[in-house]
Amino acid sequence: MPYYGVIVEIWEVNYTKFIVPVFKCKWVDNKTRVKVDELGLTLVDFRKIGYHDKPFIMAYQASQVSISKILRLKIGLLCYMEKTT
Repeated sequence: MPYYGVIVEIWEVNYTKFIVPVFKCKWVDNKTRVKVDELGLTLVDFRKIGYHDKPFIMAYQASQVSISKILRLKIGLLCYMEKTT
């Protein structure tokens, strides 16, 4: 199941020999706020945020990051992540 959210902060965790980028996100409640329309476009409603207990992902977990001029002015970067096991 994919997760949709907005990146609110980008962190770099420094382990001396290497640096790991981490995204802090506000995630959309996938159960009620994500749907696919008749044309196959995914509609995401950002009015209800979910998953407050898991705001961080490592950058490699984000399979797509999109920047929208409209979204950037209001909320930031849009982050899409497939669930990893």
